[in-house]
Amino acid sequence: TFTGGAPESFTGQEPVAVTYDTPGDYTVELTVSDGSNSDTETKTAYISVQALNADFTASQTTIPVGGSINYTNFSSCADTYLWTFDGGFPASSTSADPGTITYNTAGDYNVSLEVFKGGNSHLKTIIIHVIDIQYCNSSGGAGYEWISGIDIAGQLNSSGSAGVIGYQDFTGFVFNLDPGSANTITLTPAFAGRSRFQYWSIWIDYNNNGDFDDAGELALQIPKKKSAVISTLNIPSDASGTTRMRITMKYNAYATSCETGFSGEVEDYTISFEPPIPQAPEAEFSADNTLVTIGGTVNFTDESLYDPTSWSWVFEGGTPATSTAQNPSVTYATEGIYDVRLTATNAEGSDQLIKYDYIEVSSSVQYCVTTANNTSDYIESIIIDGVTHNSGQGSTSGYDYYTTPSFTFIPGSTVNVSLTPHVATNRNFWRIWIDFNNDGDFTDADETVLVANNKKGTYTKSISIPTDVEAVSPDRMRITMKTGGSPSSCETGFNGEVEDYDVLYAAGGDVFKPSDDQFKLSIYPNPADDILNIIVSGNQENVKVNIYNVIGNLIQSFNMGTRHEQISITDLHEGLYFIHVQDGDEIKLKKFIKR
Repeated sequence: TFTGGAPESFTGQEPVAVTYDTPGDYTVELTVSDGSNSDTETKTAYISVQALNADFTASQTTIPVGGSINYTNFSSCADTYLWTFDGGFPASSTSADPGTITYNTAGDYNVSLEVFKGGNSHLKTIIIHVIDIQYCNSSGGAGYEWISGIDIAGQLNSSGSAGVIGYQDFTGFVFNLDPGSANTITLTPAFAGRSRFQYWSIWIDYNNNGDFDDAGELALQIPKKKSAVISTLNIPSDASGTTRMRITMKYNAYATSCETGFSGEVEDYTISFEPPIPQAPEAEFSADNTLVTIGGTVNFTDESLYDPTSWSWVFEGGTPATSTAQNPSVTYATEGIYDVRLTATNAEGSDQLIKYDYIEVSSSVQYCVTTANNTSDYIESIIIDGVTHNSGQGSTSGYDYYTTPSFTFIPGSTVNVSLTPHVATNRNFWRIWIDFNNDGDFTDADETVLVANNKKGTYTKSISIPTDVEAVSPDRMRITMKTGGSPSSCETGFNGEVEDYDVLYAAGGDVFKPSDDQFKLSIYPNPADDILNIIVSGNQENVKVNIYNVIGNLIQSFNMGTRHEQISITDLHEGLYFIHVQDGDEIKLKKFIKR
């Protein structure tokens, strides 16, 4: 028996399709019989029938010319949709969620949504008011200094110089910020020459009346900064709708919201304040390092959207193997490539993300990736401790790792350094780091061995090598040249170049200290492309080297003539190999990867 349905009843094991034409909750009853006995199952309010209904909301109903509105669909039971946006762009949509609609002409306009199911339809219409708001002109002169980029809560707009105009209209770029939120903002200047003091001002027209003069509309001011500024942009809890934001950077003083003719730049943006709509999370995460050595630790950061309240992590090959922390730290003890899985959950639901082969654990040290733009200026040559390397422009990535030459320093010594840029007239900032403890970074004490700022042409200085360095394998030396600002050891995307080299330590002509008579083996780079360096220590003069593939076949065999041999592996296929070194008494075994 199908209360409210058509048909209302049916006899047989498999009923025909039942149609419900009236909204409501309906009971279904089934009676089964074997001819002698019967049993009845009744499910009350088992079927819920909703009415076909067109319903939606607008993020706001009054906006300025050029403003945009987001529409949210709350219709029920519909199969298809037809939106009509008089005066809007686009003018229509057949999507359930039409996205953002822009209005470029003042006037009052109808917005309608008609929904369809079967032969039925339902229509809803509202009115949108588009008003013509004219903001005052403001402009500087951006020939020497200009706004390079604006980042608010991870929403970034990178802009170049507007030149003599000194103004850029970015109102097509919308910053979406929540009412009552505190947002990290990064303001980045750029300069044609030496950096100068800049004063930043940000106005937001909260009441949408076409000026920035009302109380609270001067949202942020930051004085006297030469480089990028990080601050907090606070949004009032009663902020709503879409409006104009003006950002001004002026040399040596604050600008007013309508000022013109100063040295600096003005940029206008659209800013939208919408209360967040509760929805299930979208899982996302990152790691501070995806390449670690055995025993290394990876710090994971939850970046899931829509406010998850609980987290479930699974770390293949890691310790711990699972975690419910939002931002866990995990240690990896075994070489390999591992997956990471995150399930993020809130009251609306959950979402799972698996990043396959995300963490690589290697027996060799892995350094951060750095890149630069070396099209206009780069490291032409270096002379270190009498060894010259004329590298020229190098690779298009602005980064090169040179295994030749390598540099051998005496612990406790002073080493002369000469650094030459391609363009002698640029003001360059130089840094040299040496990873003395061989831990894969340049952040430890005393690992910054040279700092030089605002230098034109060739720069000459000396660096000091600590007396207590003792490396079984080569340390990495990083040389960075940046035009117009101070570089960090892992920076990317700047104007200049980065070069990495290997550093060994010598005493009495040996790459190991005389006291180091223990048999040791070091190989680098690992993974390797064409050349593999093999370094041994110990008392034996004759050292035999065998190289095996992964199934144990002998690929190459030779005797080392010196403590440091460099061999070609160009003919090897890509994959894993074992290097077996014997000095007559002891055996050392290491793995390396041919890329």
